[in-house]
Amino acid sequence: MVKQILGPIQDWQKEKELLVIGFFEEEQLIGSELGKRMLDELSNGNYHILEDFKGKFGQKALTHRMWPKRLLFVGLGKKEDFTIEKHREIAGQIARHIRDMGIKSFSTEIFGNDLNPERIKAQIEGQGIGLYRFEDFKKFPNQVEEIKILAPMVDVKTEEAFKQALTIVEAVCFVRNLINSPADKMGPQKLAYAAQKTGDELTPKIKVQVYDATELEDRKMNLILAVGKGSENKPRLIEMEYKPKNHQNKKPYVLVGKGVCFDSGGLQIKDASSMMGMHTDMAGAAVVIGTLKTIANMNLPLWIVGLTPIVENMPSGGSYKPGDILRAYNGKTIEIAHTDAEGRLILFDAMAYAKEKYNPCLIADIATLTGACKVALGEHYAGLFGNSQKFLRKIKKAGKESGDKVWEMPIGEEYLEEMKSEVADLKNSGPRWGGAITAACFLQEAVGEKQPWIHLDIAGAGRIDVIGKATGFGLRLFVQFFLNEIKSA
Repeated sequence: MVKQILGPIQDWQKEKELLVIGFFEEEQLIGSELGKRMLDELSNGNYHILEDFKGKFGQKALTHRMWPKRLLFVGLGKKEDFTIEKHREIAGQIARHIRDMGIKSFSTEIFGNDLNPERIKAQIEGQGIGLYRFEDFKKFPNQVEEIKILAPMVDVKTEEAFKQALTIVEAVCFVRNLINSPADKMGPQKLAYAAQKTGDELTPKIKVQVYDATELEDRKMNLILAVGKGSENKPRLIEMEYKPKNHQNKKPYVLVGKGVCFDSGGLQIKDASSMMGMHTDMAGAAVVIGTLKTIANMNLPLWIVGLTPIVENMPSGGSYKPGDILRAYNGKTIEIAHTDAEGRLILFDAMAYAKEKYNPCLIADIATLTGACKVALGEHYAGLFGNSQKFLRKIKKAGKESGDKVWEMPIGEEYLEEMKSEVADLKNSGPRWGGAITAACFLQEAVGEKQPWIHLDIAGAGRIDVIGKATGFGLRLFVQFFLNEIKSA
């Protein structure tokens, strides 16, 4: 992960290699105090080098000087259009551009010279997350090693926002590495170990309990066991609890993440092209583990639990079969209509367990659940479902602020009817149309209507393409949600 350092704006004089300055469209020189000062000092008021530079969003102008060697002018677009998300986007774009130039370190102002904490976080997150690459098995030639962020004023508020952003960047990169790791390196046991290691590093803040197949059988978590039966790598349930002494909520928030370390589709096997990239089907679990790690590092005064059922869905003589009828943790019977609708099964057991054990103020599940959601929303938004208008509003607000954008989808009795079975209480797969909605309706049956619950389908937003493209979607959203909960308490 790139090292980012916060310093006063006067430190531009120490920069030898490259200095980045941002300008708003049609404001050019007056758009940046540092930019005007630099041009006055280094160009003696001669601004002809910017004749073709209009400050349009993403526009770049590179100049060569004696010292620093280079100035990179960056267009920020119109000031009124420069949202937090645009700020985050341009910060990442420019960091990657500089990396591709082969430059290992550079200095940059906070674009717009705005010391709003959200602006500072946007810049740090944009640069740090934007430079991420999965390098466990391939080393890339160019890498930015250090970025110095120059602030007009470095005070306690600025430093706090800076440190918070660094914590989030580290966590997102951690989550992406978990998701991008191939299935032979990140099976159920290895993912459980990663969670246990996280707990060990943050002891006594986080308590971690890993339940193996025998313990799952004792607890009658038959859906998790059934999905994992076909693999030599047996299932696990990871339970992580963060409960600081000063927690302000009487009931915990429970996050539940889908952890299918590889999804072949089971006996109703996927085709070859659909199976590629299915090592990322544990993205929800990785996000939950990363979120618990982040809130513990931030010492947030909230009681939060993370549950991640971990399996591999593989075909073998021991696999669960179409037509099987299974009894879930909460007693409901489930007819297996399709073995490739496995994620909702393992979530069902974990969510029912969460409701019974913790009686939480909210259960929030996150999963790469349905291709139907990706068809509906593409890769830029996650599908948002739930039974609590209060929490739906809060999640949408956190999504907008964090950059992990969500889109609320409908949920209703008419869709649930399509998930009812003639031989059991429910079936795990319904008709082709509305697949993301019927899956959400199925999940709600694990918790009922009175338990506040939201569901995030990140099938599109959580992973782009196949290899090395995990986004870590959901971590920033959850962290922002919890920060907002603290403010509103």
